Amino acid sequence: MEPASLKKQILWVAVGCILLTLAFGGLLSLAVNRSLAELDRQQEIQILPAPEAAPNQPL
Repeated sequence: MEPASLKKQILWVAVGCILLTLAFGGLLSLAVNRSLAELDRQQEIQILPAPEAAPNQPL
């Protein structure tokens, strides 16, 4: 195998990995954004504050 051919293959593999990483990150970002938008649309979900614990109570 020629060294130039091997370098070309390694370059293509590196470019492919970078493109796959960018595509996966973009899809993950879209999924998270849609999930957060759906949570914003739901009126019945409320985050209640935690009850205050007395300072002398053990955890």
